[in-house]
Amino acid sequence: MKLILAMLVLLGLWGCSASSPRLLKDSCEKKGGELVGHSKNDRADEIKFNTLPDSVRYILAPDQQVTAAYDLLKRNLEGSTDSMPFAQYLFLMPGMWKAIEKDTALAQKFRVKIDKMKFKVRKKTFKFYYGIPKEPKSTLRAWNVSKALMASTGNSIRTMNTDEMKLLYKFSPFELVEPLFVVNDKYIVGFNKKNELEVLDELSYYAEALEQIEDILYK
Repeated sequence: MKLILAMLVLLGLWGCSASSPRLLKDSCEKKGGELVGHSKNDRADEIKFNTLPDSVRYILAPDQQVTAAYDLLKRNLEGSTDSMPFAQYLFLMPGMWKAIEKDTALAQKFRVKIDKMKFKVRKKTFKFYYGIPKEPKSTLRAWNVSKALMASTGNSIRTMNTDEMKLLYKFSPFELVEPLFVVNDKYIVGFNKKNELEVLDELSYYAEALEQIEDILYK
């Protein structure tokens, strides 16, 4: 998922300028979403790409690749296979890391490098922590922990809807890149162009953060 890798390369830029989420930088907004790439949207209904909100730049992957990633994820979540390929780095983004660290026993199951991105809204400082497993064995264990969390809430896989894209994009200066899925209406799972697992996240974390930010800005 290119947006995450670029974010880390750029020293943790969070939003359109350093240490600010996108919603604090209205000048960065552009009207009308933008689809980039080629796809006929010839996919199962649950993984068709959806209407874009304003400002979101959405990078399409070929239908065949998205379908293959969907099938791979589904088989792994169902337990019919345990052969998930991993990218060089697996990013446990702030939502997923928060979900994992709530349970000390889960967080201790693998070795992970923790870093943070932070920004200030008036007098309040927000800190977003993320984790990167340190070696292949820890990557596998991190995936197994994340998979258990996801499986405990159901077994649905779909693409991101318009409201979810709008929410996530407020906290990212980069485009959304397929294959990109939402599991059980809660978890984000992203693959790279080789269909290797690269990103795990959790949506409600950002909804809560947005609510806190808007309380400070507008109330």
